[in-house]
Amino acid sequence: MFISYCGENVEVTATSSTSTSTSTSTTSTSTSTTSTSTSTSSTSTSTTSTTIVNNYSVDNLQDAQVVLKSLFLYQGKVDGLNGLNTRNAIKEFQRRSGLVVDGVLGPNTKSALEKGKDSYVNIDLYNYEYSEDIENSQQKLIELGIYTGDVDGIKGLQTENAIKEFQRRSGLVVDGVLGPNTKSALEKGEDSYVTINNTSGESENNNVTADIPEVESNTTTSTVDLRNYNPNATCVDGYVNDEQIWVPDPCFYPVFVYRGESLAQVNSQAELDAYLNQNWTLTKDKVYTPLGTVPTQNYIVGINSPVNGLVMSSNANNSIVIGIKNDNNVRARPQSGPQVADAVFEVLVEGGMTRFINIFYQSD
Repeated sequence: MFISYCGENVEVTATSSTSTSTSTSTTSTSTSTTSTSTSTSSTSTSTTSTTIVNNYSVDNLQDAQVVLKSLFLYQGKVDGLNGLNTRNAIKEFQRRSGLVVDGVLGPNTKSALEKGKDSYVNIDLYNYEYSEDIENSQQKLIELGIYTGDVDGIKGLQTENAIKEFQRRSGLVVDGVLGPNTKSALEKGEDSYVTINNTSGESENNNVTADIPEVESNTTTSTVDLRNYNPNATCVDGYVNDEQIWVPDPCFYPVFVYRGESLAQVNSQAELDAYLNQNWTLTKDKVYTPLGTVPTQNYIVGINSPVNGLVMSSNANNSIVIGIKNDNNVRARPQSGPQVADAVFEVLVEGGMTRFINIFYQSD
């Protein structure tokens, strides 16, 4: 195009581009002016980071099983039942999360489960990777009636506990490791079982800590009756028949349960759960043997009081010990009797108050 410049028609060439930022330079001469517009594009790149947060909601046992399954602590059916494997999984989660290990799905455990593995405080590096050997062992353990979980090739807690149970029955070191000895024994199946537990021998790894799962029983002094045990038979859920007799599951390896001085053998998972719900346990109660009379310096039986060590009067009534409690409060006074007691103990009670326990042995 042409414009008038100093009385002359001058051709001006203009080149322009649409841009975000534009700079213009002009070069002038006496004869022509060339204006060039150059476009400069400015590009801004934004980066968005996304944090994936576990969003679990745990209101009941079924929800807990879903979370425990994702953590490979539970490998059974999500059925909402508080079975042995579910309780074992809850206990292991509580241990890793620094909670009280009681196997109870309480509010603290529910809250921790909602955070998943972010709740772990007592944690090693748990690597759950697929293994063909583990998958084969899971299948064999199912055939033996020891494992009831998924055949997924993952050595989760339930699989490890099943390996330990097989090792115990086979007289191997109970370490939960699928080493060459355990694999060789699994190939033989129940032919590897021994009748006497053998805890000697070399472990298949250097760590010989045997963390025996809850399904274990103490068979060092008793032997379970295996007449109804046949892992090759058809597995059934234990039940009570019309004659009120418990029908055992032939695939379930019998275990003993204890309550006080009582002992019972259980022959199915359902029966075991029923006993455990009635406060039976899989381990014997500890039996404490009294020490008896302990020799004491300057103490003669029948002469010195066993309560305070002082010499008793000849007419002392020392046949029984009586303890009487009274409030240590101004409203409880005047009091009579504590001054002649053999010993007085002060105990703290509610509200910052204390009470006296007056022990009478040689006086009325």
